[in-house]
Amino acid sequence: MISRRAILLAPFAVLDLNDWVAADGSEFPSTSWKVDDGCLKCVGGLATFQDIKTRKLYEDFEFTFEFKMLKGGNSGVKYQIEKSDKWQPKGLEGFHIRARGPEMQLSDDKENVDARKGPLKQCGALYDKIAAAHPAAVKIGDFTAAKLMKRGLDVEHWIGGEMLVRYRLATARQSSIALQNHGDDVWFRNLKIES
Repeated sequence: MISRRAILLAPFAVLDLNDWVAADGSEFPSTSWKVDDGCLKCVGGLATFQDIKTRKLYEDFEFTFEFKMLKGGNSGVKYQIEKSDKWQPKGLEGFHIRARGPEMQLSDDKENVDARKGPLKQCGALYDKIAAAHPAAVKIGDFTAAKLMKRGLDVEHWIGGEMLVRYRLATARQSSIALQNHGDDVWFRNLKIES
């Protein structure tokens, strides 16, 4: 079970539920995200869903985590957040909240409709900007280790112990780190940030 208070394990901070809010800064969206068997899980199959972000802002950081998705899954980690969008789809009672910023894509490259459009939309890529150096080693249904690093202007995306993307930002800022709910069941565990 995820602790309800932050635990410090120098030099890492282990993230818990209290460290997250909806991507627009409103309260944690408990219909869209839940704790499941010690994992932070984005709930799939909903008509409307929300991204979440850390309460704390980070400038330089190393964010490590493990993720698991089912066949056809899609999610991502966003950083250098520029803004958030909130809208109500026509005819639905709920709303979407989406963080906007660079995204480390997490996906089932073989079965996800978006990922099948090409390397810029596949696992490990800087979504829609830079393709991963090679296909990410992800076994669908099992947990895979991942790491997102930002030091100054330099950013690295790691999946399964391999660096798949390295690039330089034009500018850097303090920012939250966001997890995307893209309408699929995706589990995150062992979320830690070193800053």
